[in-house]
Amino acid sequence: MQRPAVAALLFAFVASPLASFALPSLSAADPPRVSFDVTELVECHEVTPPEFAAVHPNERLVDAVIRVSSIFGGGNPDDLVEFQYQLESVEQTALIVDYDPKTELASDIAGNITIERKEEGTKGIGLSLSGSHEALAKINGSADFTKKTLESVRYEQLPKLQPVSSSGTLQRGYGVYFKLKATDRTWLEGEKLFRLTLRVPVSWRADYLRITGQAIGVKRGLVRQLDERVVCGRVDSLVTMHLVGD
Repeated sequence: MQRPAVAALLFAFVASPLASFALPSLSAADPPRVSFDVTELVECHEVTPPEFAAVHPNERLVDAVIRVSSIFGGGNPDDLVEFQYQLESVEQTALIVDYDPKTELASDIAGNITIERKEEGTKGIGLSLSGSHEALAKINGSADFTKKTLESVRYEQLPKLQPVSSSGTLQRGYGVYFKLKATDRTWLEGEKLFRLTLRVPVSWRADYLRITGQAIGVKRGLVRQLDERVVCGRVDSLVTMHLVGD
């Protein structure tokens, strides 16, 4: 076939209705969308015990409760993986000495797992007899004795634990992070409370707390191999912490 004829054939195929189709998208579903909300003011209550004040007369301990809310804006909430938060003292006047929630592990299985293993063994003993005599016919005989043993081992095993939440300090104690996991027994949407115990100067009255966070979810592909983790929402806010009564 000559080149002009080939070109005409290709043009006819491209222009035909059969060729006017769109390639499928690599994404089978949009990831979930999450919005956050944070309170602007947080009251701090003094919780200094007498023994601490006696040793550290120039410092005090205060408690703060940070409220962060989240709401789903679309997508499949089952595709959410975890929420990540970081809370930091902007002026570094408040040292975080305690926080909640702490790292927690849990399992979907109630109680221990019972495991039973059985092993069967076989032992054989062979015996052969033979004899001859001029007056008797030859006698040949054999016998096999088989002994079977059955061993059974039964024990209990603790179920595998999965992280529900994890937390720890940042910035040499002037910050803290929280990771909340999505599990069959936990729900990420809604209000979460983060409790902080702060070590501050005795003259402390207020400080800014910066709260950053993000929601991590799964963006589904046409096949599982094309799934990928993406950020589904962010938060970046300044919160004013002040001593109650000021």
